[in-house]
Amino acid sequence: MDIYNEHDTSFAMQGRWRHKWDPHYGWNCFRDTKGECDLCSVGSSHSNRLHRIVTELLGTQKSGGVRSQFPQEISMESIESMKARCKNIVIGYGQHDIAFGKTLPESFADQMRELLYKLRDHPRVFGRSVNYNPLGDEKLTCPPTDNRNPAFIDDYNNVMEQVYAEMERPWIDTRWIVEPLWDSAVDWNHLHFKVEFVHSLFIADQIGLLDVPLDKALLEWIDNEFLGKTDVTETDYKKCRKEDM
Repeated sequence: MDIYNEHDTSFAMQGRWRHKWDPHYGWNCFRDTKGECDLCSVGSSHSNRLHRIVTELLGTQKSGGVRSQFPQEISMESIESMKARCKNIVIGYGQHDIAFGKTLPESFADQMRELLYKLRDHPRVFGRSVNYNPLGDEKLTCPPTDNRNPAFIDDYNNVMEQVYAEMERPWIDTRWIVEPLWDSAVDWNHLHFKVEFVHSLFIADQIGLLDVPLDKALLEWIDNEFLGKTDVTETDYKKCRKEDM
């Protein structure tokens, strides 16, 4: 099921250039319907990409999200609407606080405590770890204009893991997926699409959206992604299957 043809290029080009996704396009259950959504991802572009990939991989129209760059930006109206409509809420802030807000980890943790408190009566609220970003000029200049280096992101993830434990909320740690290829992003920001798909499937599995075991879902994705839908050769496919799995 591909519901992005109106806005995006061919499947093969989507595979290479998914970092060009415009967040205003594509299906968003929370924005485009008034009904219940199985997944509401909360955050900015990384969270937007999460629900769009879940939509694509699972062929569902019950995946969406609430887009905002900072946890203190989300309105009470959006919070109340999420409580009423979202079966699972996955929160993924951090990128903008680190890069542009220059927010210290402890201050960010306080903001997240406040948001989690506002969602305290929702039964299924999850946090996910902050994704790593490749090192570019903005991170390596002195002083850096963008603090999203692995060490600072680790500080965020460490305090956030503690906050979610303190608030008795599940924490989905995806660093074991992201770390091996942390610097592979095509646009120096968002995960490489192969990493991003595994990342999204793992989160979908953790919140109960998969109807098959995770390893089977991953193998099905590789079969669908690299045989018949792209110009990748069978030799490339076999190499990818061996290396990626």
